[in-house]
Amino acid sequence: MINVNGINWSEIDNRHFEKFIYYLLAYEGKFFQRMWFGKDGGDKGRDIVAKTFEQLPFGLGYERKWVFQCKKWAKMPNKGVLMNEAYTVQEHNPDYWVLIIPVDPSPDKIDYFSVIEKNVNFKMVMIPLTQIQEILYRYPELKHVLLYGNFPDSTSDPDRVKRIKPFEEGEL
Repeated sequence: MINVNGINWSEIDNRHFEKFIYYLLAYEGKFFQRMWFGKDGGDKGRDIVAKTFEQLPFGLGYERKWVFQCKKWAKMPNKGVLMNEAYTVQEHNPDYWVLIIPVDPSPDKIDYFSVIEKNVNFKMVMIPLTQIQEILYRYPELKHVLLYGNFPDSTSDPDRVKRIKPFEEGEL
């Protein structure tokens, strides 16, 4: 697995990666009703679900449903895996599906991602390693979440962030 900016991705806990994205959505400020599914596996292609509201003229508007999937791939998988991931998330009827991966895909995989999008009823977005690095530069306090699963004790609650309490043994 790749080691970038002091982050060894093979050592990043899946839950920490998901919390990192969950909190990022609060920092971005446009997402509401964020829901973290928080358990490894069994999430059926959704680690986080959130909504945005699109304001239109004449007092009109509509909600959009976003499904976020965090995958700690060491390298881009084959095309069949990408297609399977997209079809799995289709069950949740998203308007947008965002795949977050700590790897930069080849042009061939980027093109194939666009081909898959033409065959599903939602928009697809990929956030690769390069964009994750930009996010960490913009919000350096989120690196602690990525590495340890929480904010440093020395920081106060960031605006719009509702901290996720750790799971206790036997808690569902």
